[in-house]
Amino acid sequence: MTADKARRWANSASLYLVLIIISVISILPFIWIILSSFKPHDELYSKHLTFFPHQYTLDNYLKMFERMVGFGFYYRNSILVSFGTVILTLFAGSLAAYALSRFRFKGDQVIFLVFLGTIMVPGEVGLTTR
Repeated sequence: MTADKARRWANSASLYLVLIIISVISILPFIWIILSSFKPHDELYSKHLTFFPHQYTLDNYLKMFERMVGFGFYYRNSILVSFGTVILTLFAGSLAAYALSRFRFKGDQVIFLVFLGTIMVPGEVGLTTR
């Protein structure tokens, strides 16, 4: 192995190591929340923090479903709206993509750049005050 190859390999290895560390740090709070949802109430609010529950329980989920009247109805509505939005967006996007890729007309590059701009700029930017 030449010195240049060894240097590139070391750079790649260090980059991957940093990316793995950042990924683990980013994912840990989500894992903590999911594991905490399986802890009993006393263990969840005790002074001694533990990562894994000593005793797994589904009581928290049962209480949630008991207290939330109509949860199934709301969940079904959310699923229907989400799937409907995704299907309509895919349909309209595929038609527009086909037209922009196959046909050449005046302004097609402008329309393409507008599509790219709306993808790159999040919708929340429009909600900010001036």
